[in-house]
Amino acid sequence: MHRHLRENEKAEQMSIILNRFVSGSARSMFNGQTNVDLSNPYTVIDLTFLKNRIMLSAGMFVALDFVWDMARQNRLEQKAIAIDEVWQLIGAHSNALAAEYVVELAKLARAYNTAAIFATQDVNDFFSLEDGKYGKAIIAACKCKIILNLEPHEAETAGEILNLTATEVHKIKNFERGHGLLSSNGNNIAVRFRASDLEKSLISTDPEELKQILEAKKPKKIPNEA
Repeated sequence: MHRHLRENEKAEQMSIILNRFVSGSARSMFNGQTNVDLSNPYTVIDLTFLKNRIMLSAGMFVALDFVWDMARQNRLEQKAIAIDEVWQLIGAHSNALAAEYVVELAKLARAYNTAAIFATQDVNDFFSLEDGKYGKAIIAACKCKIILNLEPHEAETAGEILNLTATEVHKIKNFERGHGLLSSNGNNIAVRFRASDLEKSLISTDPEELKQILEAKKPKKIPNEA
């Protein structure tokens, strides 16, 4: 494909852009067969090794394109696609083509028996591209929204987009860990999320909790019998 682009004068600019991924510095990461076992019922595509912002956005787009293509192959099978840090694809440093692709997924996922989950910690960047056009479209396509604690300026933005009351915005600014606002079908309710011991051991990043988990896993010494 890249060879054909190079031979086409009209596609010369596209060829130059893609050269980095085909034979340049990003070749080892993008130009090869995936080593991910996709037969697993639960698959995580980890892109943390892509440190460069541009490379990370490109990697997320390639991964999403592949996952979305797989999800559309079977309408009878229930599936879920979770996209963390989605602002990388629809934020100020992304582009309209990538953002439109994410919006299409948000609107059509249910038609393919797929649940689409979008997560971000950067609310302002989520609504930054083209005056928030794509972020607002995703919000409109999602039946349920969960808002956790936000900085004051982010809470105001969320309140404006979701038509929250001043009281609800105040709650968002002051939510403690594990508390949030669930918004669905125009109804908003404050909720608390509690993880089981197993879930906590798998997802916790709290140093004290991690220390307790490690202590609990240590084999207990059996006292010597007299």
